[in-house]
Amino acid sequence: MSRVMKDSGIEWIGKIPEDWKISKYKFFSETRMGETILKENLLEDGIPVYSATEEEKIFGYVQNSVIELSVGDLVIPARGNSIGYAKIIKDDVATCTQTTICSKLKNIISKYVYYCTIGFKDYWFDSEQTAIPQITVEQVKNNMLVVPSIKKQTKIANFLDEKCEILDKQITNNQKSIELLEEYKESIISELITSGIYANVKFKEVQSKYFKYIPQNWSFTSLKYLSNKITDGTHQTPNYIHEGYPFISIKDISSGKIDLTNCKYISSEEYKTLSKHTKIEKGDILFCRIGTLGKPVIVDIDENFSIFVSLGLIKPKHDKINNRFLKYVMGSSYYKDYINLEKVGEGTHAAKFNLNSVAKSPIILPSLEEQKEIADYLDDKCSKIDRVIEYRKQIIEKLEEYKKSLIYEAVTGKIEV
Repeated sequence: MSRVMKDSGIEWIGKIPEDWKISKYKFFSETRMGETILKENLLEDGIPVYSATEEEKIFGYVQNSVIELSVGDLVIPARGNSIGYAKIIKDDVATCTQTTICSKLKNIISKYVYYCTIGFKDYWFDSEQTAIPQITVEQVKNNMLVVPSIKKQTKIANFLDEKCEILDKQITNNQKSIELLEEYKESIISELITSGIYANVKFKEVQSKYFKYIPQNWSFTSLKYLSNKITDGTHQTPNYIHEGYPFISIKDISSGKIDLTNCKYISSEEYKTLSKHTKIEKGDILFCRIGTLGKPVIVDIDENFSIFVSLGLIKPKHDKINNRFLKYVMGSSYYKDYINLEKVGEGTHAAKFNLNSVAKSPIILPSLEEQKEIADYLDDKCSKIDRVIEYRKQIIEKLEEYKKSLIYEAVTGKIEV
């Protein structure tokens, strides 16, 4: 026999079982911002500190805390990209930073509320559109909660624990498969750009801390001798307009190719000024200069655009180096190891790679003909691996969507458990 449902009065919740209630979160919690804790004040042991992260990890430890949390309390990241990724405290004593909102829950099952934070995430944690996205304590307090009986909350939490454990294992297995595929791809790239594609290759000894031996017919050089220009984008922040000439930064090449879908635009006048510094042409290579060296991207579009200082630009000498071969070299582990040693600007801001270190980066070079053969082979091999990786990512995405939907259906009573 089907249950009798009633209208919750809230559009995004829809119908709920007749004996369930709708109430505000604040009636089941004591909620406040976390305490100010600086990174330099953290210890190696003591009271665990939760911060604004997506993952279940500890920020560090302190000896004493103003806010004392315990098993079953809830910590909700309140700033940045981790907004809404709640954690249930599992420690006897814990605290949290000023980047989070914490709740001591009462008259409600903590695990049930935790699942509500997942099922209602899109509705509960709509962040303020500021430079750094954030949510407020009042916003969390006034979120609407679906409240069945304590017995039913426990049953739902146990049901979701069991189902989510199965789904999480499937997600983890696919993530591990992706990691192994990425490692396999990296090993193939490293092998070919340092040894070539021919069998029974003879090697010669070279004086380098990165290579002891290289193929006999290859040469050893630096990137500056293979490039017409190595530079960065403009330091000037232009006036953005609705449409015009694309002005791109790291996020616009993060997919491994130039993506103008969400880029910003500048006027033709500003483009003329900026392009005097960096005229970008098809076949040039862009790379990330800030943080972790990202995958290099070959310019493959017939579009006039400018780049910000966060990106670097290489104009290869095409009579000396194949740009696809160079792309694989710059994305390889040995190159990243080298360039990471040479990064500058450590401190509160992300590390920035010095263009001088990029210019003197070591390159072992086969003939142009063999460079093309290596690039052709890697294009084919890597595209096949990437297709499998993409398939695994789609599986993960569907599993995540199903998990979220299952949680939403359970905590709103649309499925009976």
